Amino acid sequence: MTPPPPPPPPRQPLPQVPIEQQQQQQQQQQQQRRQRLRQRLRRSIGQPNDNGSQVETLLLMMTIIGLMALMKMMMALRNGDSLAACHFHLCR
Repeated sequence: MTPPPPPPPPRQPLPQVPIEQQQQQQQQQQQQRRQRLRQRLRRSIGQPNDNGSQVETLLLMMTIIGLMALMKMMMALRNGDSLAACHFHLCR
């Protein structure tokens, strides 16, 4: 006859962490996460080949080209040319 298996050890209840302590831990984790994100953002801003600076450069170039075209058109209108002539001057 085999002896009956020993009874399982009594379960230890999980330690109850007070709610305030849980909230503090969560806040600390969020702050650490924010600090890491800020550091990563600071590092990425200084790098020359990121896509953000390329987009900014492209927008700046397009703005300058648009302003130059507008100035050219206004000068042509000032000289008494028609809008069709302005368009012809811009497209050459």
